[in-house]
Amino acid sequence: MHHSVVRDALAAGLDWWQIGELVTVHPQAAFDAYANLADDAHTTARQRPHLAVVCTAGLAAEHDMDTEHGIDLDDLDPQRSLATDPTVVQLRAAAQLLGDDIWITVKLPGEYDDDLDDNAGIRRWTTVALYPDELGWLREALALNAEEPDDDEDEDDDLEPLL
Repeated sequence: MHHSVVRDALAAGLDWWQIGELVTVHPQAAFDAYANLADDAHTTARQRPHLAVVCTAGLAAEHDMDTEHGIDLDDLDPQRSLATDPTVVQLRAAAQLLGDDIWITVKLPGEYDDDLDDNAGIRRWTTVALYPDELGWLREALALNAEEPDDDEDEDDDLEPLL
């Protein structure tokens, strides 16, 4: 039934946000589930590039979370839509099932390398926020994060040389 409704909605010109509201999922989840029903399926980030973000994930035991990847999603409000992105949900569920800890970072699109080094992380993807105010909130969090020096650098600066 959903497929027929979504196919008709896509034919009527609804975008992934409207489809997501129709079937009560994140726009990216709607795209992932129903893009095959669209004749010309533009990604969510293409439909609303002003709401696009880049996420990177890694295994805590294997990959260092680098500030260039963005801010830790766990440091942000869990009520925001980025926590409901389907890839975020799937990676967290898989990690919990396997008993592994993962980190997921988020940042605004810009200069980044699509290819991750083996030791840098396990996945990078583009997704979207639901509302523009979430990106304002993300910009503020990223700015605050950039102002704070890395903990490792502080520790090294505080050490006195051994004689």
